[in-house]
Amino acid sequence: MQTFDFIEAAEMVAKTVAARDAELDVTPSLPQIEDGGGLDGVLDALTTRLATQSQRQALTPKL
Repeated sequence: MQTFDFIEAAEMVAKTVAARDAELDVTPSLPQIEDGGGLDGVLDALTTRLATQSQRQALTPKL
């Protein structure tokens, strides 16, 4: 699955890392993300920009 949302991506990474830690039988590393609240607007704008660029590329004919 692909996402341009940073929080969603971090959640996906946490699940993947947890599965890998369990597979290797190691102490869970518990990856986390914390934006401190000050980056919400910046991340939202970047998420929108990346998703829009991706949509444009998908609609661009390949020659």
